[in-house]
Amino acid sequence: MDDEKEQMYIELKENILKNIGNISAVKFKNKFELQVESKRTLDNIKSVKDLYNILEERDLINEDNLTVLQKILKYLLHYKEVNSISDEENHISFYKKQYPTTEKCKKCRKDNMEETNEENLEFVPHTPTAPSLNNIFNSAGGPEEVKGYEQTTSKLDRAISEVSREVGMNWRHLAVCLKIKESEISNIKRKFQNEDEKAAMEILQIWKSKNRKKKSDDLIEILIENLRNKIIYQDDLADKIQEEYLS
Repeated sequence: MDDEKEQMYIELKENILKNIGNISAVKFKNKFELQVESKRTLDNIKSVKDLYNILEERDLINEDNLTVLQKILKYLLHYKEVNSISDEENHISFYKKQYPTTEKCKKCRKDNMEETNEENLEFVPHTPTAPSLNNIFNSAGGPEEVKGYEQTTSKLDRAISEVSREVGMNWRHLAVCLKIKESEISNIKRKFQNEDEKAAMEILQIWKSKNRKKKSDDLIEILIENLRNKIIYQDDLADKIQEEYLS
């Protein structure tokens, strides 16, 4: 992030939290249960500032993606915690004009933030708990135990390598969708600063090693499904993986 953009984002955050940071988030914090992941952390969230900081830590709010912040504002208005969000929206609009963000889906090119009814305010549709891709070679006792899986594993590994190369900074969002523990995400973030491909590969290897009995095609389908999750916006990559490895 360049210094000017970083400073502008910091000012945006400070201005918005100055107005709404102390407002209670209790009525709607459960809408972000999937993203927060930890029940203890969720229970400790009291204010909008608490929620903002946790989501920022998960990289769901950042200088290139303000969609989740806009969702928070919509919830505040919907639950009548505030009478207006026009000032905050103006801050965001000005920021986006100065520094166009990368939060929009390549296909839809739209935030879909206009709706304020309860049904449309659901942040992310339920994502099934993603079983991990088989780490057959690493987890099995040797070649005798993995007989018959060589071709399958090769396909899985190729899919993982391609996702790692192309998912970019969205590896953090993918990690959340794949139910990687927040402590593991934090460790990987520290370990691979500014090395998105290596970080993505690491989380996929963790994902891959946790379950050892799933069929490869089913696992690739789950990976594709999670790439389509609204917090990732990787439909093009999902289509590519589906075409190359499942067609």
